[in-house]
Amino acid sequence: MTKLPTFGDLEATLEEFGYIQRRQSNRQVFEHPEGGLVIVLPKMHSKTTISAMHQRMVESTVRDDEVVSWDDFQFYLEHGKRREDFIKKGDRLLWRVPGMERIVKVVAASTEEDGVVIIKQKSAFSPCPVSQLRKEEAVES
Repeated sequence: MTKLPTFGDLEATLEEFGYIQRRQSNRQVFEHPEGGLVIVLPKMHSKTTISAMHQRMVESTVRDDEVVSWDDFQFYLEHGKRREDFIKKGDRLLWRVPGMERIVKVVAASTEEDGVVIIKQKSAFSPCPVSQLRKEEAVES
């Protein structure tokens, strides 16, 4: 199920990509230090869903300013993390076993969805919260 982004999600995404916020009485203004355009949004509750009009406005500004990639921006807005941090099927992972001081190497048997990944350990499959997993760092030889 796809979650509709909120103004709080949008604010977090703008800040993640280097936009600086200036609060004004009835609106929020975001600027990127390397860009020349500003994003002006109404001051809304952080849990309010972004309207299609506001989402198109932000998209147009981000694309036209050419400081950050819209595809990367949109991915973060939808998933709450950068594309390179998103777990995909086949990723080698480290699983922190709950209630134990143990770390186990596993493989993602599914792509991350709704904060859960199906993991494979030896020949067993089980669902696992993403919060218990991290990607195994590639070892260079």
